[in-house]
Amino acid sequence: MQASIIYSIEFANDTLGWLTCADEYGSGYILLTADAGETWKQQYVNRNLNVPIYDICATDVNNAWAVGGDYIYHNANADTIIIVGTEDIKKEVISISPNPFTENIKLQIPQEYRITDILLTDMTGKICYRRNQINNNKINLSFLKQGIYFLTIQLNNQIIQTQKIIKL
Repeated sequence: MQASIIYSIEFANDTLGWLTCADEYGSGYILLTADAGETWKQQYVNRNLNVPIYDICATDVNNAWAVGGDYIYHNANADTIIIVGTEDIKKEVISISPNPFTENIKLQIPQEYRITDILLTDMTGKICYRRNQINNNKINLSFLKQGIYFLTIQLNNQIIQTQKIIKL
């Protein structure tokens, strides 16, 4: 693959980084380097013509988010890309209340879904809370400092929703 257009480069540290680009046909690519850009390996390709992947942002070495076409791409580690279609994002399966909150949040989830992972990160991408199950769909977050956080809830082993929550 030879990139004809480079859209975005993002490094999580001195050596690990991602690049989004398109080939001469407009197919979008995500490339990964672990050696400060000396070599790049193809991590993902969208073979649809004229669907480039425009931008990427890394929150840490384990999390990068890219956008292009009708999709958001989440790099959950250096080997796995999870694709979330915009239709999936618009479909809010989970309701979180109250938001803003002071101590606890309550999740309202349809019965046909099972929580497989809950991840809470701060604005820098630092993991503040992680569980694979909770009791009574209630999460005690009283230990958090005031601020803005991102709660990603995975149901039935598929990422369904990431929502901004605010601790007062």
